[in-house]
Amino acid sequence: MRVFLVKPSNELTVFSILDTEKRIVDSYYFDTVHPERPVVKFDSFPLRNHVAVDTLQRTVELLEIK
Repeated sequence: MRVFLVKPSNELTVFSILDTEKRIVDSYYFDTVHPERPVVKFDSFPLRNHVAVDTLQRTVELLEIK
């Protein structure tokens, strides 16, 4: 399962992808002023235990983020 979390602004859109199978969160941004520029990955970290993954999944479900 992958979950996308998005935070747009007037200049940048930042989003994170939670890969629940690999237990990794990757964060990216792209420039909405210059959409021809590539998406940039700026952070990545593993979730070290299943409790963190379960907690994030429940949070996403509560927020109805698909």
